[in-house]
Amino acid sequence: MGKLYSSVTLLILANILLFLVSTLWESSALNTLDLYFPENTSFNFWQYLSHLFIHDNVPHLLFNMLALWLFGSKLEKVWGNSQFLLFYLISGIGAAAIYTLINYYQFSQTYNDLINLGVATANIEQTLTTGMYSSTLKAHNADIAILLDIYTMPLVGSSGAIYGVLVAFIMTFPQAKLPFILPQWQIMLKYFIPAVIALDVFSGVTGLGVFDKNVAHFVHVGGAIVGLVLMLHWKKR
Repeated sequence: MGKLYSSVTLLILANILLFLVSTLWESSALNTLDLYFPENTSFNFWQYLSHLFIHDNVPHLLFNMLALWLFGSKLEKVWGNSQFLLFYLISGIGAAAIYTLINYYQFSQTYNDLINLGVATANIEQTLTTGMYSSTLKAHNADIAILLDIYTMPLVGSSGAIYGVLVAFIMTFPQAKLPFILPQWQIMLKYFIPAVIALDVFSGVTGLGVFDKNVAHFVHVGGAIVGLVLMLHWKKR
Protein backbone atom coordinates (compact mmCIF):
# COMPACT_ATOMS: atom_id res chain seq x y z
CA MET A 1 0.00 0.00 0.00
CA GLY A 2 1.03 3.57 -0.52
CA LYS A 3 1.29 6.00 2.34
CA LEU A 4 -2.17 7.43 1.71
CA TYR A 5 -3.75 4.02 2.16
CA SER A 6 -1.87 2.93 5.27
CA SER A 7 -3.69 1.03 8.01
CA VAL A 8 -3.44 4.06 10.31
CA THR A 9 -5.02 6.30 7.68
CA LEU A 10 -7.85 3.85 7.02
CA LEU A 11 -8.52 3.42 10.74
CA ILE A 12 -8.68 7.18 11.29
CA LEU A 13 -10.99 7.66 8.30
CA ALA A 14 -13.28 4.83 9.46
CA ASN A 15 -13.54 6.33 12.96
CA ILE A 16 -14.25 9.83 11.65
CA LEU A 17 -16.83 8.55 9.16
CA LEU A 18 -18.74 6.53 11.75
CA PHE A 19 -18.63 9.44 14.18
CA LEU A 20 -20.13 11.79 11.58
CA VAL A 21 -22.79 9.25 10.66
CA SER A 22 -23.73 8.65 14.30
CA THR A 23 -23.81 12.41 14.98
CA LEU A 24 -25.87 13.39 11.93
CA TRP A 25 -28.12 10.35 11.72
CA GLU A 26 -29.62 8.93 14.87
CA SER A 27 -30.48 5.27 14.41
CA SER A 28 -31.02 2.32 16.73
CA ALA A 29 -28.93 0.27 14.30
CA LEU A 30 -25.85 2.32 15.24
CA ASN A 31 -26.42 1.51 18.93
CA THR A 32 -25.82 -2.16 18.15
CA LEU A 33 -22.17 -1.26 17.46
CA ASP A 34 -21.56 -0.35 21.13
CA LEU A 35 -20.28 -3.12 23.39
CA TYR A 36 -22.89 -4.10 25.98
CA PHE A 37 -22.56 -6.27 29.06
CA PRO A 38 -23.11 -9.93 28.01
CA GLU A 39 -26.21 -10.26 30.24
CA ASN A 40 -27.84 -7.32 28.46
CA THR A 41 -30.23 -8.30 25.66
CA SER A 42 -28.51 -5.75 23.38
CA PHE A 43 -25.20 -7.65 23.52
CA ASN A 44 -23.75 -9.27 20.39
CA PHE A 45 -20.31 -10.80 19.87
CA TRP A 46 -19.45 -8.53 16.92
CA GLN A 47 -19.49 -5.60 19.36
CA TYR A 48 -16.02 -6.59 20.58
CA LEU A 49 -14.80 -5.33 17.20
CA SER A 50 -17.37 -2.70 16.26
CA HIS A 51 -17.09 -0.66 19.49
CA LEU A 52 -13.53 0.27 18.50
CA PHE A 53 -14.93 2.56 15.80
CA ILE A 54 -17.56 4.39 17.89
CA HIS A 55 -16.84 7.49 20.02
CA ASP A 56 -18.96 9.52 22.43
CA ASN A 57 -17.90 13.02 21.50
CA VAL A 58 -15.38 15.14 19.59
CA PRO A 59 -12.67 15.28 22.32
CA HIS A 60 -12.91 11.48 22.76
CA LEU A 61 -12.44 10.98 19.02
CA LEU A 62 -9.71 13.59 18.59
CA PHE A 63 -7.59 12.35 21.50
CA ASN A 64 -7.65 8.74 20.30
CA MET A 65 -7.05 9.58 16.65
CA LEU A 66 -4.19 11.95 17.51
CA ALA A 67 -2.52 9.21 19.56
CA LEU A 68 -3.10 6.71 16.75
CA TRP A 69 -1.50 9.04 14.22
CA LEU A 70 1.43 10.10 16.42
CA PHE A 71 2.45 6.67 17.66
CA GLY A 72 0.75 4.20 15.32
CA SER A 73 2.16 5.65 12.13
CA LYS A 74 5.73 5.17 13.38
CA LEU A 75 5.06 1.58 14.40
CA GLU A 76 3.45 0.90 11.05
CA LYS A 77 6.60 2.04 9.25
CA VAL A 78 8.61 -0.52 11.22
CA TRP A 79 6.11 -3.41 11.12
CA GLY A 80 4.20 -2.87 7.90
CA ASN A 81 0.48 -2.29 7.38
CA SER A 82 -0.84 -5.79 8.00
CA GLN A 83 1.08 -6.50 11.19
CA PHE A 84 0.18 -3.13 12.69
CA LEU A 85 -3.51 -3.60 11.88
CA LEU A 86 -3.44 -7.08 13.44
CA PHE A 87 -1.76 -5.72 16.57
CA TYR A 88 -4.25 -2.85 16.84
CA LEU A 89 -7.33 -5.07 16.53
CA ILE A 90 -6.05 -7.77 18.90
CA SER A 91 -5.17 -5.11 21.49
CA GLY A 92 -8.61 -3.52 21.23
CA ILE A 93 -10.56 -6.77 21.32
CA GLY A 94 -8.39 -8.19 24.09
CA ALA A 95 -8.79 -5.02 26.17
CA ALA A 96 -12.58 -5.27 25.84
CA ALA A 97 -12.48 -8.95 26.86
CA ILE A 98 -10.50 -8.11 30.02
CA TYR A 99 -12.89 -5.24 30.77
CA THR A 100 -15.86 -7.62 30.39
CA LEU A 101 -14.30 -10.19 32.73
CA ILE A 102 -13.68 -7.56 35.42
CA ASN A 103 -17.24 -6.23 35.02
CA TYR A 104 -18.61 -9.76 35.19
CA TYR A 105 -16.75 -10.38 38.45
CA GLN A 106 -17.94 -7.11 40.00
CA PHE A 107 -21.50 -7.66 38.76
CA SER A 108 -21.65 -11.21 40.16
CA GLN A 109 -20.20 -10.18 43.51
CA THR A 110 -22.65 -7.29 43.91
CA TYR A 111 -25.60 -9.39 42.72
CA ASN A 112 -24.80 -12.16 45.20
CA ASP A 113 -24.33 -9.66 48.02
CA LEU A 114 -27.85 -8.37 47.43
CA ILE A 115 -29.26 -11.90 47.40
CA ASN A 116 -27.50 -12.66 50.67
CA LEU A 117 -29.04 -9.53 52.16
CA GLY A 118 -32.48 -10.91 51.36
CA VAL A 119 -33.27 -8.99 48.17
CA ALA A 120 -35.50 -11.01 45.85
CA THR A 121 -34.03 -12.04 42.48
CA ALA A 122 -37.19 -10.88 40.73
CA ASN A 123 -36.77 -7.36 42.14
CA ILE A 124 -33.17 -7.18 40.94
CA GLU A 125 -34.07 -8.43 37.46
CA GLN A 126 -36.95 -5.95 37.20
CA THR A 127 -34.62 -3.14 38.16
CA LEU A 128 -32.06 -4.16 35.54
CA THR A 129 -34.60 -4.40 32.72
CA THR A 130 -36.66 -1.28 33.57
CA GLY A 131 -34.14 0.93 35.38
CA MET A 132 -36.73 1.47 38.11
CA TYR A 133 -36.84 -0.06 41.57
CA SER A 134 -39.22 -0.12 44.52
CA SER A 135 -38.78 1.67 47.82
CA THR A 136 -37.65 -1.60 49.40
CA LEU A 137 -34.44 -1.43 47.36
CA LYS A 138 -33.56 2.16 48.27
CA ALA A 139 -31.56 0.91 51.24
CA HIS A 140 -29.23 -0.70 48.68
CA ASN A 141 -28.81 2.31 46.41
CA ALA A 142 -25.03 1.96 46.07
CA ASP A 143 -25.16 -1.70 45.03
CA ILE A 144 -28.09 -1.12 42.67
CA ALA A 145 -26.20 1.76 41.02
CA ILE A 146 -23.20 -0.53 40.42
CA LEU A 147 -25.41 -3.18 38.79
CA LEU A 148 -27.21 -0.65 36.62
CA ASP A 149 -23.98 1.01 35.47
CA ILE A 150 -22.46 -2.31 34.41
CA TYR A 151 -25.66 -3.64 32.88
CA THR A 152 -26.79 -0.58 30.93
CA MET A 153 -23.68 1.46 30.11
CA PRO A 154 -22.07 0.33 26.83
CA LEU A 155 -18.38 0.56 26.04
CA VAL A 156 -17.28 2.65 23.06
CA GLY A 157 -14.00 3.94 21.72
CA SER A 158 -10.60 2.72 20.58
CA SER A 159 -8.81 3.51 23.85
CA GLY A 160 -7.96 -0.14 24.56
CA ALA A 161 -6.25 -0.50 21.19
CA ILE A 162 -4.51 2.86 21.65
CA TYR A 163 -3.03 1.78 25.00
CA GLY A 164 -1.68 -1.34 23.32
CA VAL A 165 -0.07 0.91 20.70
CA LEU A 166 1.45 3.12 23.42
CA VAL A 167 3.06 0.13 25.14
CA ALA A 168 4.38 -1.16 21.81
CA PHE A 169 5.76 2.29 21.00
CA ILE A 170 7.86 2.65 24.17
CA MET A 171 9.18 -0.90 23.72
CA THR A 172 10.13 -0.17 20.11
CA PHE A 173 11.40 3.39 20.67
CA PRO A 174 12.61 3.45 24.29
CA GLN A 175 14.40 6.80 23.89
CA ALA A 176 11.36 8.67 22.53
CA LYS A 177 10.15 11.74 24.39
CA LEU A 178 6.69 13.20 24.89
CA PRO A 179 5.75 15.37 21.86
CA PHE A 180 4.47 18.95 22.07
CA ILE A 181 6.44 19.74 25.23
CA LEU A 182 9.10 22.45 25.41
CA PRO A 183 12.62 20.92 24.99
CA GLN A 184 13.65 21.73 28.56
CA TRP A 185 10.50 20.04 29.91
CA GLN A 186 10.46 16.92 27.76
CA ILE A 187 9.67 13.63 29.50
CA MET A 188 10.76 10.19 28.37
CA LEU A 189 7.70 8.29 27.17
CA LYS A 190 8.97 5.08 28.77
CA TYR A 191 8.38 6.78 32.14
CA PHE A 192 5.29 8.83 31.28
CA ILE A 193 3.15 6.04 29.78
CA PRO A 194 3.65 3.56 32.67
CA ALA A 195 2.71 6.40 35.04
CA VAL A 196 -0.52 6.98 33.12
CA ILE A 197 -1.30 3.24 33.20
CA ALA A 198 -0.61 3.17 36.95
CA LEU A 199 -3.05 6.06 37.36
CA ASP A 200 -5.66 4.06 35.45
CA VAL A 201 -5.10 1.08 37.76
CA PHE A 202 -5.52 3.35 40.81
CA SER A 203 -8.68 4.97 39.44
CA GLY A 204 -10.16 1.63 38.38
CA VAL A 205 -9.55 -0.03 41.75
CA THR A 206 -10.55 2.89 43.98
CA GLY A 207 -13.26 4.44 41.80
CA LEU A 208 -11.61 7.83 42.28
CA GLY A 209 -11.59 9.07 38.70
CA VAL A 210 -9.10 11.84 38.04
CA PHE A 211 -10.94 12.98 34.91
CA ASP A 212 -14.36 11.88 33.66
CA LYS A 213 -15.96 9.38 36.04
CA ASN A 214 -17.28 7.43 33.02
CA VAL A 215 -13.78 6.58 31.75
CA ALA A 216 -13.39 2.81 31.44
CA HIS A 217 -10.02 2.58 33.20
CA PHE A 218 -9.79 -1.20 33.00
CA VAL A 219 -10.08 -1.03 29.21
CA HIS A 220 -6.92 1.08 29.22
CA VAL A 221 -5.19 -1.34 31.56
CA GLY A 222 -6.42 -4.30 29.50
CA GLY A 223 -5.09 -2.78 26.28
CA ALA A 224 -1.70 -2.19 27.91
CA ILE A 225 -1.57 -5.79 29.14
CA VAL A 226 -2.50 -7.26 25.75
CA GLY A 227 -0.04 -4.97 23.98
CA LEU A 228 2.74 -6.03 26.36
CA VAL A 229 1.98 -9.75 25.92
CA LEU A 230 1.91 -9.40 22.13
CA MET A 231 5.20 -7.51 22.08
CA LEU A 232 6.92 -10.06 24.31
CA HIS A 233 5.56 -12.90 22.15
CA TRP A 234 6.68 -11.27 18.90
CA LYS A 235 10.11 -10.43 20.30
CA LYS A 236 10.50 -14.05 21.40
CA ARG A 237 9.71 -15.20 17.88
